[in-house]
Amino acid sequence: MLEITDYQVIESQEGVYEIKTEKENLIVKIIPVVVKMYKEDDKLGIVINNVIVATTDKPSFGPLCNPSMLSSRSANIIEIKEIRRPSGRIKIQDKEINVQIMVTNISVYDGYRDNFGSLCVVVSTVTVY
Repeated sequence: MLEITDYQVIESQEGVYEIKTEKENLIVKIIPVVVKMYKEDDKLGIVINNVIVATTDKPSFGPLCNPSMLSSRSANIIEIKEIRRPSGRIKIQDKEINVQIMVTNISVYDGYRDNFGSLCVVVSTVTVY
């Protein structure tokens, strides 16, 4: 396996999702960041971390987000509306690769808050290229 260091991120588009729970409305942004790229034979591997930013219409204080919240009950999500899907384009030598980030699950934890008062959000994704 060979790490590729000579690549260029041509475009990185954040994903935007509107989420309605029983008590609050959220805007969730998913920002893809290319961390590493690998190549083995003709196969390419792209490692992407997604930065998740949640904004609520009713910020308040509460227990901070932490891994133990995953065992607690998640909020009742009434609606999730995809405004824009996260994606990107990467150039390796003379080849351009389109990358799509597919969201497979969004969980909201209404008993916990981030440092800015928004509900804690966990997003599961799959990267397709």
